This record gives sequence, C-alpha cells and structure tokens, in this order.
Amino acid sequence: MAWRGLWRNKRRTIITISAVAFATFLTLLSKAMNDGTYLTNIKYALDSYTGYLQINKRGYIDNPTLKKSFFPDEKIKFNLKSTPNIKGFTHRVVSDGLIAHKNNTFGVMILGINPLSEKEVTKISSRVKEGSFLNPQNKKDIVIGAKLSEKLEAKPGDTVVVLVSCFDGSMGDLKLRIGGIMKSGQAETDAGVVYMLIETAQDLFALDGRISTIVISLTDFNKIPETKQQLAKSLNKELEVSDWTRMMPELKQTMDMDSVNTLIFLGILIVIVGFGILNTILMSVTERFKEFGVILALGAKNLKLIWVVVIETLCISIIGLLTGLFFGIIINYYVYYNPIAITGTMADMYKELGFIPAIYTTVSIDIYIYTVIYIMIVCLLAMMYPIYRISKLEALKGIRFT
Repeated sequence: MAWRGLWRNKRRTIITISAVAFATFLTLLSKAMNDGTYLTNIKYALDSYTGYLQINKRGYIDNPTLKKSFFPDEKIKFNLKSTPNIKGFTHRVVSDGLIAHKNNTFGVMILGINPLSEKEVTKISSRVKEGSFLNPQNKKDIVIGAKLSEKLEAKPGDTVVVLVSCFDGSMGDLKLRIGGIMKSGQAETDAGVVYMLIETAQDLFALDGRISTIVISLTDFNKIPETKQQLAKSLNKELEVSDWTRMMPELKQTMDMDSVNTLIFLGILIVIVGFGILNTILMSVTERFKEFGVILALGAKNLKLIWVVVIETLCISIIGLLTGLFFGIIINYYVYYNPIAITGTMADMYKELGFIPAIYTTVSIDIYIYTVIYIMIVCLLAMMYPIYRISKLEALKGIRFT
C-alpha cells in the first residue's frame, strides 16, 4: 500500500525525492569543503610555524615577554622523548626588536631557532627561496622574509644591524649578515620575522641559556588533546601546554563564525526540504482519507495506516538520501584529489589572512554520518503531523471526507 501510494502522483514524488537528494548533496559538500579547507589551513599553519603543541611558562601565550622565559631541564626532554605520538620538538627564543639597513629601520619579531631540530617540527627551512637556510657554522647569518627584504632594500650577503631590549633590561645590538630570503606565503611572516640561530638570539637577549618556548610536532592531528593531557601531567606548575586553539585564537574564532553561517544556510535549506516532504506526505494521506476510512471500517487499526505513512516517508527519504550521497561522494572525492584553486583578488585576500588560496575537502567518515543523521531527523520530523492526522482518523469521518 505504501509503495503504491507513493506512485499515485509520480511527478510530486519525484520532485520530493529530488529535493531530498539535492539537500543531501549540498549538505555533504558544504560540510566537507568547510571542514576540509579549515583542516588543511590549520595543518599548514602548524607545520609552517606554530607546531601542534607548545610548552611555555604560565601566562606566556597571553603576554609573551622575555621575563617569562625558562630553562629547559633534562626532565622535560625525557618526557617529550617518551611521550607517544610526538614526532619531534625544538626550542625557540622569541622577542621583538628593530632591524636596520642603510636608512631603513623596521620593527620585527626575532625568532631564535635550532635549524636541525626545527626541520623535524616545521617546514620553515623549505620556504627559503634565495640564499640558504641557517647553518650552525655561520652564527652571524640570519634569514628574513621577502617583503621585509624589499622594505629594507637588502639582499643576501648584505649586513644589517639588529637592536633589542635584553632580558636584564639593557640594550643589545649585533651586526648580522642576511644569509637567505624566505617566502612563506603569509604576509605578516614575510614582512616582519627575522630568523637566527638560537645561540645567537640567547647571546643577543642576554638569556644565559633560557628559552621562550618548546614547539612540538605530532604524528597525528587528532592526537592533540590526548598528547596535551599526557604532557600537562608531567610538567611542573610553572609550565603549561597550549594547543593551536590558544596559539591561534583568531583562526578558531573565524572557523566558529563560518561554521555558524554554514549551519544557518543549511538549516534554511533543510527546513524548506522538510516542508516539501511534509506537503507530499500530507497531500498523499489526505487524498486517501476515504480509502483509509473504508479500511478502518473493515476492522483495521489506525496503527496499520500509521505504518503505511512511515514506510512512504522512509522510502522517499532513503531514495533521496542515497541519490544525494552517490553524487555527493563522487564530487567530494574529485575535489579531494583536485582542490579548487582560488585566483584574483580573492586569492590575495586569502594570502593576507594566512590561508592557502584553494578550496579543499575531506573524506572523513564523520561527514557522511553527519549528513545522514541531519537529513533523516528532518524527514522523521516531517512525518509527525501526517501521523497525528491518521491517529485521530475515524472510519465514518474518513468515508465522508471531501
């Protein structure tokens, strides 16, 4: 009865199935592209600079100063080496200063790094486009961004002066040589970061072996919460572990805002589709009130008719859902292996924000589960009113219904 009832009005049923399929298709792709693009950019940022986790003195993330530097003892190193999921870690010195060349002077962030261990954590070394990356043998060499190089009117081999405020409150300065020019793709980094050997930075800032942070890389992005918890238990009370959501709060806020906008858009779409399903089922039920009245008069229970409506709704929902998933999965996998490049003004805007100018997707099973649950909930809600109407239907009223 349910199957026959669906195809009494083929056009209406096909339109409703198409609406469910389209909603499924759009929900799947929107969620996959939103999550995939952000996940790719997060990993890019973590591999480019911040690392997956950082160990700092308490309060450093909120107010990064040299006064919150610390000595990396052997216990911390042992815990890092013995903790699962950690791919590598490196020490850094981070502070502000001035860099000058000829008549040009600019404020910069100075980053003291260990070039050997840094390669295990980030891809900073692969971003050098001119000259060479830092070498432990050349303690006076630095690497600067391409935009900073343009502003300074300096090139590899030129000598610059770096002026800083030291840990003890005095002023420090060094003459250094530009050994390489970096193009990271991030506007702020290329315009305002100076890389030097960590030993050189410690001498420049009079830190006497102190460091600002320990940057940690993991084997799996999804292991961040678990590893963070394990490390937090092994640290003393003066230190804390921070993940990317705290190191890059702006990105987290942007993601949350964009996710809300996506949910609102999908919610409107799903509501429209839900009313379409409701309209189809309700009209199908109303058209057969006389038929249902006769069935009830012959002794059938209302529950039997309710099951007819449930099966009709499920058939429409499942056929539309499977159709939408079929086309959605095909397009999703295509975009996964062939990201959509963004060009023109939009690409420049993405770069300014530190994002890769492309749209990515994800094939995580969670996306498909989310889509199926979302669509099925709407379809089940759409059948509630028709079921209520049938549950109250009486044989005589059904036969006399016009």
